[in-house]
Parts: sequence; C-alpha cells; structure tokens
Amino acid sequence: MDIEKSTVLDIDLSDPTITSGERTYRIILQKILKGEFPPGMRLTRRPLAKMLGVSHIPVLEAMKRLEQDGLIEYHPHWGSIVTIPTPDKIRDMFVLREAVECQIARILSQSVNEEEKEALKQLAAQLDRLPFEDSDSYRYTELHYKFHLTLAESSGSILLYKALERNNFLWLMCLQGQTKRPRPPESLNRHILLIETILKNDPQASEDVMREHVRYGLEGLLKDFQEEGVISEDQV
Repeated sequence: MDIEKSTVLDIDLSDPTITSGERTYRIILQKILKGEFPPGMRLTRRPLAKMLGVSHIPVLEAMKRLEQDGLIEYHPHWGSIVTIPTPDKIRDMFVLREAVECQIARILSQSVNEEEKEALKQLAAQLDRLPFEDSDSYRYTELHYKFHLTLAESSGSILLYKALERNNFLWLMCLQGQTKRPRPPESLNRHILLIETILKNDPQASEDVMREHVRYGLEGLLKDFQEEGVISEDQV
C-alpha cells in the first residue's frame, strides 16, 4: 500500500528535478492550505513573483492551476483571490464526498486483504491519537488526508480515487483541521471504529458508518462557520 504518492503536503521543494512552475504552484498551495494566504486574500502576479524570486510566467502557470483546483477565484475588475469557503460550497463538496466514500467503504468491506487491514488499522489509530498528542493542525490535516485517500486506493478503483482527490478534498481536510472546537473524548477512536466496521464484511453497515462519519465532519464544519460569525444561524 503506497500512501506517499498522494502527499502533496510532503513535497520537497528543493528537488532540482521539478520545474519552476511546479515549485511555484506547490509553494502557493502550501501557503493557502496552512492559512498563510487566508480566504479572500488578493493574489497578484508581480508581488508573488518578487516574493518567490521567480518571473511572472511560473506565477501565472501556478495561479491557473490553483484556479482549476478551486483554491483561487478570479473576479473581473478585481483579480484573483484565495477562495472563500461558503456553506453552499462546502455542502456541495460533501455531497460528492459522501457518495464516493460510501462506495469505497462498500468495496473495501468485501475486498481488502490482510496486509491492507493491518495497515489501515495502524493508520486509523495513529490518526485518532494525533490531536491529543500534537497541537499542530497541519500535521493532523496531512495524516487525515492520507488516511481517506488510502481507503480509496485500497478499493482498487482509480476512478473513485481520482473523484475523491479532485473534489477539493485536501481543502476540506484543512478546513476541518483548523477547527477551534475542542475534540470530544469519543474522537479518540472515531477512525478506528470506522475501520473496524468496514472490516466486518458487511457492505451495508460499512456504507452506513461511512455516511455517518462524513456527515459528522460536515456538521462540525458548518458549526465552526456559525460560531465564528462567518454565516448566520438561518443560513445553516
């Protein structure tokens, strides 16, 4: 099971084999995901090029890719800004995430081998422990991202894997990782219980537990928005 191929957050920016455009894309991506470039921040090519020590061309290439990724939005007469998450955008992404991950859970319940079972259990245990051992939300985001994409990879379906990866999933993981809410005691085993249910070879139970898992994440994210005053109560 190879989870490293999906770790966009682990990229070695000093790698001499990557192009200037690719390096610029990854630097801006990480700054957005870490909150250094917050939602609504205006991004212009000249200041970015000066800050990163590159020409305008790799910055333009990077911004086009980030716009395709949904992390940057272009507004006429204003320019490009870091995408501002809204309840509607988040709900739409979670609708697709729920459909994809529930199908992944059904497949895994019938096809995962013993080696994969042990690897998934270990990854789930590590993920559930991390928030109680390390306050760095970025590290939690990395591992959370790897965990769910590893489930997708283990299903053996390239299309499901790509559908999850392209659904701004990393962005969602970052939003969830930045929550200010204290983690309840039951969070200690949330991903372990998810895996244990999936490995019982019951497709319907696997789908049900994954649906509950995904909706729990959506509800928490919307609650964060409401409590931080980003949206009003009647919008939720």
